[in-house]
Amino acid sequence: MVSKLIDIPNNQLEEIINNYIDQSDEVVIMVSFVFEGGLNLIFDKLKKFSTKHKLTVVTSNYLKSTEPNALRKLLELTSLGAKIYLFDSLESNQNFHIKSYSFSNASTNFSRCIIGSSNISFCAFKKSYEFNVEIEDKDFVNDFNKKLLDILSHPFTSELSAEIIEQYEELYNEKNNFILQSEENPNEDTSKVHIEVIPYKEPNIVQKDALEILNSDRELGINKGLVVMATGLGKTILAALDAASFKPNRLLFVAHREEILKQSLNSFRMFMPSKSYGYYQGNTKEADSDFIFASIQTLGRKNQLEKFDKKHFDYIIVDEFHHVGARSYKKLVEYFDPTFFLGLTATPNRTDNIDILQFCGNNLLYKKDLIDGVKLNLLSSFDYRGIQDKYVDYTKITWRGNKFDGVDLTNNLNTLKRAKYVFENWVKHKQTRTLAFCASIKHCDFMADYFSKKGINAVSVHSNSTVKRDIALKNLSTNEIDILFSVDLFNEGVDLPVVDTIMMLRPTESKIIFIQQFGRGLRKAKGKELVKIIDFIGNHKTFLEKPAALFDFELTANSMKEFIEKHNSEKLDLPASCRVLYDAEVIDFFNEYSRKRQDFLSLYMEYKSAKEARPTASQFYQFIGKLSNVRVGYGSWFEFVDKMGDLSKLESECLKKYKMFFIYLETTKMTKCFKMITLDIFVKNNLDKIGIEELCKKSFEYLRQTTNLWNETASEFKKDLLNENEFKKWYKYWVGNPIEALIKINKQKKEPVFFATKSDLFYLNFEVEESLKSTFIDLLKELIEYRFAAYKISFDLSYVERGDIKQAAKTQIHKAFNKTDIPLLFKITGEAAKPGIYKMFGHVRPPGISHQFIFVTLIKSTMAKEHRYHDYFKSDKHFHWQSRNTTTQNSPTALDVINHEENKKDIHLFVRKMDQIEGRALPFTYCGKVKFINVSGNGPINVNFDLETPLSDRLKQEFLRI
Repeated sequence: MVSKLIDIPNNQLEEIINNYIDQSDEVVIMVSFVFEGGLNLIFDKLKKFSTKHKLTVVTSNYLKSTEPNALRKLLELTSLGAKIYLFDSLESNQNFHIKSYSFSNASTNFSRCIIGSSNISFCAFKKSYEFNVEIEDKDFVNDFNKKLLDILSHPFTSELSAEIIEQYEELYNEKNNFILQSEENPNEDTSKVHIEVIPYKEPNIVQKDALEILNSDRELGINKGLVVMATGLGKTILAALDAASFKPNRLLFVAHREEILKQSLNSFRMFMPSKSYGYYQGNTKEADSDFIFASIQTLGRKNQLEKFDKKHFDYIIVDEFHHVGARSYKKLVEYFDPTFFLGLTATPNRTDNIDILQFCGNNLLYKKDLIDGVKLNLLSSFDYRGIQDKYVDYTKITWRGNKFDGVDLTNNLNTLKRAKYVFENWVKHKQTRTLAFCASIKHCDFMADYFSKKGINAVSVHSNSTVKRDIALKNLSTNEIDILFSVDLFNEGVDLPVVDTIMMLRPTESKIIFIQQFGRGLRKAKGKELVKIIDFIGNHKTFLEKPAALFDFELTANSMKEFIEKHNSEKLDLPASCRVLYDAEVIDFFNEYSRKRQDFLSLYMEYKSAKEARPTASQFYQFIGKLSNVRVGYGSWFEFVDKMGDLSKLESECLKKYKMFFIYLETTKMTKCFKMITLDIFVKNNLDKIGIEELCKKSFEYLRQTTNLWNETASEFKKDLLNENEFKKWYKYWVGNPIEALIKINKQKKEPVFFATKSDLFYLNFEVEESLKSTFIDLLKELIEYRFAAYKISFDLSYVERGDIKQAAKTQIHKAFNKTDIPLLFKITGEAAKPGIYKMFGHVRPPGISHQFIFVTLIKSTMAKEHRYHDYFKSDKHFHWQSRNTTTQNSPTALDVINHEENKKDIHLFVRKMDQIEGRALPFTYCGKVKFINVSGNGPINVNFDLETPLSDRLKQEFLRI
C-alpha cells in the first residue's frame, strides 16, 4: 500500500481530482456537504465523465449545509447516467462526516482513494488548511467501494430528485449556514473582483454615438439588439443613459457577479434617483422594486423566472452577453418579452463559437472594439511585440481537451533558461511599471523569485500570496515595485492606469482572456504615452487565436494568410500611434499553419475535443465548412452526426422516424428567408396549429425587428405599421410565399408534404410522438438556425431611383447617379471635370471649384478591410463619416471639411447601400448638402455632419437599418 499526504493550500485538490477523473472509468464521491463554488471546479470533468463512465455521488443535508444550487447542478448529471444520492441526516438523526473520493480503472489497474477533511467547497479544495491522505491500493479501493453499498442500502439514503431538493430548500437558510458564511465564494471574492467607480462628467463620443443610434433604431421599430464596446469605453454608463432616455417603469439588469450588480445599480441610480432599486440574488429577492439587478445564477432558474410575467419588464439589459450560449442565459432571454432588450459585451461576438446575435434579433446595433477606442483617443496607444517562445516546446506538453495540463505546463515554463530569456526581453522592451501574467501559482512565484535575484523589485500576487492585491498596486504606482507577476487576479474587473507594460508569459486558450489581459493597461493616465505589450508566442495552434482575437477575424488558413501579408507589408488596420510586430520565427510558424489543409472530419473532431460538445449545424457551417461536403458522404447533417456517435438515444430515434422531414428542411430551396421565418414562428408556437392571420402578423413583426432581414421585404410593405388594406395585401403576399410554397412545391413534385392549411390554420401534416416532441423541436431549431446562418440575403433595390443629369442638382436630391455623372450634374467644366478625379477616392476635392463630394458605401463586407471605414447614418438628419487611415485633423483634406463653410466649399453626400450585386456596380444616391458639426481622432478622423435635407421615409428604411 502506497500513501501520501495532500495538504491544502500547498496543493490544489481540484487539480488532483480532475486529473484522476481523466484516468478512471469509475468514480465514487462521498462527502458531508457540497458548495457550488467547489463543485464548479470539478463539474465540467464530472459532466464529461458521466456520459461514458460510472459516477456515484453521495452527499447529505447534515447541518443544513449543502447548498440547494449545488444539488440542482448535481441533479443535471443524472440525465447523463450518473447516480446521485442524498443521505437524510436530519430525519435519521445520524451525523454524516464522510469526505472521500475514489478513482479506479479496471483496464489499466489504476486505483486511488483520497480520504480526509475536504468536502466539496472552494476553500476546502484551494485555501483552507486541510489534510487528506491519498492511498494507492487496488484492494483498498475495492473495499471502499463495497462500503458504498451499505450507505446506499440505508433506509435514509434516497436518489436525488427535484422534489427532494424543493423539500430541502424549505428547511435551508443561507443566512444561518455558518459553514457557508466562512466559505469564500470565488464568484464574490473581493480580492479578485474590484470595479472602480469612475466619476461621471458627461457622455464620451462613443456613448453619444451609441445613444443616438439606439434611439433612432427604436423609432424604426427595433426592439432588441447587441452593443459591443471594449472595456474602458463605458458600456454600463451607456446602458444607464439609454434607460433614462427610454423611461421604463420596470427594468431588469442581469449580470453574473455581485460586484457588477452593485456598481451598475449605483450607475443607474445616478440618472434615475426617483425609482426604487432592488437585488434579486441568493436569498435577497426584492421583486417589488421598479428596477431589479439580478444574478443570472438566481434568476436563470426556471422556478424563479416563472415568478414574473413574461412582459413584467419594459427594458432588460444583459451584461457579459457573450455568455448567452449558457443554458441559464438562454432560458432568461427566451422567457421574457420586454419592450426593449439590450445585450452588452466587450468581447468578440463569436468567441464561444455561438452566433450570439441570434438571441437579440440579429441586430448588432453598435460596435466599438479595443482598436476603435485607441483611434478615438479614449484608450492608450500600444506597441505589441510577439516574441518567439524558443525555449519551450509546446507540442510536447500534455494537451487535455481544450487546454494544456496545468502541472506539465508549469514544469516546462519553470526553467532557468526560459526565465533568463524572458528577463532579457523584458529589459529590452519594458517601460516603468509592468504586469506579467503567468500560468500557475508556482510559475508566478518562480518568475518573481528569478527577477528578485536579478535585483528587480518583483512581487508575486495570487490567491495564496502574502502580498494583497490592493497593496501591491499601490506600491506599483509609487514605483516601490517594478513588476507584478499574477495568475488571474487582474484578468477583469479592475482598472490599472499606472501599468504601462504588459507581459504575457503563458498560453491563453480563450480569446476572451487574451483581450482582457491585453486591455488591462490601456486605461489612459497622465504621463502615459503608450503601453508596451510583450507576448511570448509558442509553437502550438492555441497561439494562433491571439492575432485572430486582436484583429477580430475567424481563424482559417485564408484569414491567417491575409493577416500575415498585411503584417509583412505593414498594412495592418491599426491607429497610426500603434504597432504590432512579430518575430520572423513566429511569422514562419503562422505561415506553416496557413498552408495546412484539414478535412472536415478532423476539424469536426478537433472542435468537439476543444469544446467538449459537438458543433451545431450552424457552428459547423461558420467555423468548419459547408454542409454540402457532409451530405456527399453521409446523406444529411444529422445522419453524419449520428454516424459520429454524437446524437443521443432520443435524437437517433427522432432522426430514424422523421429523417425525410429533416432532410427537406436542410435542403429546401430558398430565394428569400420567408420559409425559415414562418417555421421559426411555428416552432415558437410549440408546433401547435396556428392561425394564418396570426402567422402573417408575427412574420411582419419578425422582419420589421430584424435589420438584416428587412431588406427581403417588398418595398410596398416597408412601413412601421400596415393599415387594414395594406395588411390584406400582406396576408395574400405571405400566403402565396412562403406558406403555399411549403406545401404546393412538394405536391407538384409528388414528394411528401409536411405542412397543411385548413380553416385558416397552418399545421404539421403528420403527428410527432409526444415522447419525442421536445427532441424533435430541438433538432428543428438547429436546422432553422443553420439555414439562417447560411442564407445569403437578397436586396430590394426599388428605392434606387435614377436621376436626370440635365436637371439642376438641387432638384435631384434622393436620386441615384454614377460617380462619372457628377461633373455633368453640377455643371463642372475644365480640369475639375476630368473623370479620373471622381473615380479614385471617397472624398473628392476637384481643383478650382466651390464643391467637394463624399462618396460612401454603407455595407462594406465585399470591400478590402483597409477600406471598411465606419460610415453610417446616426438618424435621418445626422451622418458619421470616417476618413482614410492616413488623414489627420491638420491635413489639407481634413481642413477642407472642417472649414468648408468659412471657405464656401459645399460638401455633397452620395451614399449607396453596397458596392455591387452579382458583379454589377450600384449607383450612389444623392443625399444633398451636409454641414460640419465636430471632429475627433487622427489617422483616421471621425466627422459628424448634419444633413440639410433629411432622408425620405423610404431611404430611412434602407439606410438606417444597417
